Amino acid sequence: MNYEYKCVSFPLSVTVDKAHSLESAIQGYQDKINVLSKDGWEFVSSDSLTTVQNPGCLGGLFGQAATQIPHKFIIFRKPEQTML
Repeated sequence: MNYEYKCVSFPLSVTVDKAHSLESAIQGYQDKINVLSKDGWEFVSSDSLTTVQNPGCLGGLFGQAATQIPHKFIIFRKPEQTML
């Protein structure tokens, strides 16, 4: 079976109050997974990657280094629809 995949960006950190820190942080992921599952998407995993952003022209002239930017995302799949 062939699958179509979807990656959804998610924040690396979540600001919460002390009383509900873990529950609040997890709730956002859970809500997103449930919303997409109603559209036929199945949760597969979460992953991360880092992009490198080079400085602009002026930044390069003044010796600014490239910036590494971490990203977190969750991965979903659903069966690919075939055309008959």
